[in-house]
Amino acid sequence: MRRLKDEGIRFLLASSTAEEADASLDVILAMAVFRHGKLNLVPPPESCEREIRFAAFESAVTDFARCLKPGGFLVIHNAMFRFTDTAVSGLFLPIPLEGLLIEAPLYDRDNRLLPDEHYPLVLFRKLQPT
Repeated sequence: MRRLKDEGIRFLLASSTAEEADASLDVILAMAVFRHGKLNLVPPPESCEREIRFAAFESAVTDFARCLKPGGFLVIHNAMFRFTDTAVSGLFLPIPLEGLLIEAPLYDRDNRLLPDEHYPLVLFRKLQPT
């Protein structure tokens, strides 16, 4: 953990959110976390299952949803899966960013390649409970 001059701000670097309390975080940044270099081939492999699995991605983002405060932000950049394919994506509002183009292979819930698929969504805001 690194403290800044503003005591109200703190950054945590963690490999998991399992130890975080429910609704305790304002922002989670997952930058190039859910990807594997062996899949950046041309053409990419038809399946990512040997390197990275959608089930692990979904488990991690489900815990992210638990930890984020309502109104909090989730940034998932350079992932090999679409956040909108997860069961918890309905708890979030996607916020489109202009001009963002991600050039990486994408895989579906069954770890199968989505050919010619582009997914520009990286920023999501957790909705208030209804």
